[in-house]
Amino acid sequence: MIEANTSLGKISLAFIDEETLLLSLPPCTIGITFQIRVDKAQADRRGGILRLTGKIRRNIAYTTDGQIVRNNVEPYGEEVQLVNILLESPGGCCMVMNITPKLGFRSISPMQTPSCRQPPSAGTSGSRCACCGRAI
Repeated sequence: MIEANTSLGKISLAFIDEETLLLSLPPCTIGITFQIRVDKAQADRRGGILRLTGKIRRNIAYTTDGQIVRNNVEPYGEEVQLVNILLESPGGCCMVMNITPKLGFRSISPMQTPSCRQPPSAGTSGSRCACCGRAI
């Protein structure tokens, strides 16, 4: 896990399984920009789908439980896409990125992942928060 304390609050990045990254964001309006080497890219209402075809195949889906204000995907050089997302997150939010060679994606939504913002619930003894590792 990687944690960064910023002027906006704590940002955490962690793998929650071998194909899935969880980015936990503070309660604020926040922008996320990344470059990715893919040949097909499409933004949608919950995030987007990015695909690399050919000999080496990768499929990437990103989703968020934050309110998407802007979600742009545009070419950025040869076979590179620039993804730019602006999120409003009054209570904090997460972004999940599933990276797989498979054609289908794991159906993990940010709302299904335990988070630092959720209080411990009954019957979760032994479970750990996906973004900070604390017992919940």
